[in-house]
Parts: sequence; C-alpha cells; structure tokens
Amino acid sequence: MGTNFLKKALLAMAVFALSSGLAAAETISPDQLMLSTTNKVIDVIKNDKDIQSGNLKKLSEAVKEIMLPHIDLD
Repeated sequence: MGTNFLKKALLAMAVFALSSGLAAAETISPDQLMLSTTNKVIDVIKNDKDIQSGNLKKLSEAVKEIMLPHIDLD
C-alpha cells in the first residue's frame, strides 16, 4: 500500500467526518470515538487488496459503513 494512497484515504475520511459533524451517541468521549472509528477504517484499508489497489468506490463504501452510525445527518 502506497503512502500517498493512505494519506489521501485519511484525508478523505477527515473531510467526510468534519463536514458531516460527529454525533457522540455513545458514552465515550468525542476524541475516543474519532480514534476508534479511524482505526477501524485504517484496519479495513490495510486488509482489503481492492482498496489498496485504488478502488475509491470500495473505500467510500467502507468509510460510510463504519462512520455513518456515528454521524447525525439531521
């Protein structure tokens, strides 16, 4: 996995999270929620060969699946 791809993926996650606003529905602190969620996405990136090959659609789906439960879209 290239360093540039990982940087771009993390930047995309940050932009998505910050533009949507995280809702702390759980009893953990916002920084712990962000760290946990980010680590889950990084694990998916590290373990998915399609994403590592540059499949941005699959990356987007994974980010949405992991992050959307923590985001208040209203």
